[in-house]
Amino acid sequence: MTQAKLGETVGTTGQYVNRLIKKKDSIVNKTFVQMLELSAMIFSLPM
Repeated sequence: MTQAKLGETVGTTGQYVNRLIKKKDSIVNKTFVQMLELSAMIFSLPM
């Protein structure tokens, strides 16, 4: 999944997702939690 698609899915931009990923010292915010939840759902799907 691309950062743009991930951002679209959680209601933000790919640029914002990139900023969250590359930020060294940050607090966990709502968007980051949504990305983690989405990732957990995607990777738990049976293949």
